[in-house]
Amino acid sequence: MKKLSLFFIVIFITFITYGQTPLYKGLTSGMTEKEVLTCVKSDPRSFTLIPDKVSVDETITTVIKNRTYLVNTSFNKDGKLASILFLCLDEYDWAEYNINIRENATELFSLLSVKYGEPIYNKFCNWNDVPKGKFKFICYFKKGTIDVGIFVVNNDNTDKYYAGLIIKDEKFDNNYEQSSEGF
Repeated sequence: MKKLSLFFIVIFITFITYGQTPLYKGLTSGMTEKEVLTCVKSDPRSFTLIPDKVSVDETITTVIKNRTYLVNTSFNKDGKLASILFLCLDEYDWAEYNINIRENATELFSLLSVKYGEPIYNKFCNWNDVPKGKFKFICYFKKGTIDVGIFVVNNDNTDKYYAGLIIKDEKFDNNYEQSSEGF
């Protein structure tokens, strides 16, 4: 219990010191890969680690609204957590697209609108609007330096569709240029 308390104190101090932002269930922008793994391992109710049979890595999953999502973390050139991508494991055929994948995206939307308010962009597309093998954002939120988007992706190998979510902190994104105004 002391180790867990100490871990959260360190995370809190790091959060204050470096302007990190909470992204999801204890994961904050600016964490190192080791800190992310420690956080994931310390919260088995929120995350599951599945050993990868091909490599030494482990796959992270989480459950959002009774649906399992793969969790993919992205780090900047300094090794700091910049974004988290969630991809739902439910796959949809084109014939089911408008009903089932919309339900999946609507679940995510309801959670995000509570936290981030009204979206800047919100337009649900038809299944044939998603380019083969590509993704299309259907909803986009912005709050401070946090960008959040819900997307639909097509797997051209199986012709299945998936819903996903990305949460990114612009402060830790390599492509983001900080304004010279103010601080």
